[in-house]
Amino acid sequence: MAALAAHAQPATTSTNATLREFYFQTTGIEQGLAENTVSAILQDQQGYLWVGSDGPLQRYDGYRFVNYTPAANQNIASPSIAALAQDAAGRIWVGTTENGLLRLLPDAQSLEKVTIDAIDVHSARALLTDAKHGLWVGSERGILLVDPASGTLRQRWNLSNAGIAPYVRGLAMTPDGVLWVAATNGLWRVDPDATQAERVDAARIAAASTLLVDSAGRLRIGTGDGLYGVDAGGNAQRLWPAQGGFAVNAIAEDPRQRLWLGVSGHGIAIVDPVDDHTRWLRPDPLTPGSLP
Repeated sequence: MAALAAHAQPATTSTNATLREFYFQTTGIEQGLAENTVSAILQDQQGYLWVGSDGPLQRYDGYRFVNYTPAANQNIASPSIAALAQDAAGRIWVGTTENGLLRLLPDAQSLEKVTIDAIDVHSARALLTDAKHGLWVGSERGILLVDPASGTLRQRWNLSNAGIAPYVRGLAMTPDGVLWVAATNGLWRVDPDATQAERVDAARIAAASTLLVDSAGRLRIGTGDGLYGVDAGGNAQRLWPAQGGFAVNAIAEDPRQRLWLGVSGHGIAIVDPVDDHTRWLRPDPLTPGSLP
């Protein structure tokens, strides 16, 4: 949600200090981060953080970074990581903007490229693992369902409009087994056992940036003009803001069910669904511990 990897923790107070709920501690290149612009973060089954950028894949244990690069015979100079996921067997899957799909096997020291049958995938910008079905890949070839053990293609869904392939920006699955897709050409859904993807409320959502299924199982969609949900009839409803518009590029939920929205050019908006109150966290270079 920020250009730099950061940790937020409750702020302490001192004499004459202004009470603040959050204090951000930045981890950057000085601490071993490969690039200050982070494009993907994953917390694995053991609690390690995996960080993706234009540099190597990195694993962070809270103290130091360990780098993982493609094997020399893969002929990949820089993977340009866009998405990360881990499957039930512990394999780390890496989606890239130009080099397709990579994976890191447990205990391996280098990444290997995965060739999905006869489909030449250049861009894999969204990933989702599902123990029942396998690995979902959002690519320029549409949505691909891949067997994580063999790397073979199980099924493919097309998202093109008038032959134009969109960028897939996010994948999420609701408790009813519906796969939701955020793409540059709108919001899509893939129902269980469906052979075609369905565009959702094109009149309201021309493009979708990010997705979250909250703790209550509800889908939340970030778009160029705010936060949306989908009602039982399949219609999109704008949830935030009440007036105006903000580009929501990232969504997270905290233990109090508040939604943290990464808002392009403005910082972070913390939206409380109980009273619809919005609290803003904005960068302030004059205040130590503020949002970077």
